[in-house]
Amino acid sequence: APDGGYVILGSTTDTVAGNNKIYLIKTNATGQVEWERTYGSREDAFSLIATTDGGYAMLGQTKDINNTGKSDVYLLKVNSSGAMEWEKTFGGPLDDQGYALVQAPDGGYMLLGFIEKPELPIYDMYLIKTNQSGEKQWENTYDVQGNEGGVDIKPTPDGGYVLLGYANLGGTTGADVFLVKIDGTGTVQWKKTYGDTTYDSGISIETLSGCDGYVILANQFHSIGLIKTDKDGNTN
Repeated sequence: APDGGYVILGSTTDTVAGNNKIYLIKTNATGQVEWERTYGSREDAFSLIATTDGGYAMLGQTKDINNTGKSDVYLLKVNSSGAMEWEKTFGGPLDDQGYALVQAPDGGYMLLGFIEKPELPIYDMYLIKTNQSGEKQWENTYDVQGNEGGVDIKPTPDGGYVLLGYANLGGTTGADVFLVKIDGTGTVQWKKTYGDTTYDSGISIETLSGCDGYVILANQFHSIGLIKTDKDGNTN
């Protein structure tokens, strides 16, 4: 946190209803709890960022209130004391989730996850751009062949973004690390996959100094993998 403390994101189970709630804890620099809050009644959050106004934004999922088992992308904004300012949901009629977010230069948000489609293959990587108040401005999906999902997003010096995730190519049992480079409007500049015939999935990505390339942390068939690329996503 800006004051040297820490903000911790997790979940807690409602002992009466049995549903998850989002759980946010603020500590001082030595880990002593200053405040803690819960949000929602059927929600989980997987990503937390500090916002330019001193507050925090969280991204995850909210379960359908009609108990269909489906979920929507869920974006929650709180102030510096953890008081909720607004909440938004996004997605279609099926199963959609958000996993990673960054704040855009205009104060809005870029939300990355997956969206379920009614036709096969089932899932696509899903990106949503909102304004500063969380209102959707545009959305895009990205795929190669099979099921795709997004797990991390980082801005690039040219005003674009890199999107990291996984691609279950052709509906097989394996998967590849999936990397997409887009401009600031969501238009694809290039797409790359990395991996072999086993299961590979991206975990997180960092931009190298001067945007000379990227370093990707990956799950490679139950082992930790590290992939280094140039600025165009090439590994050699």
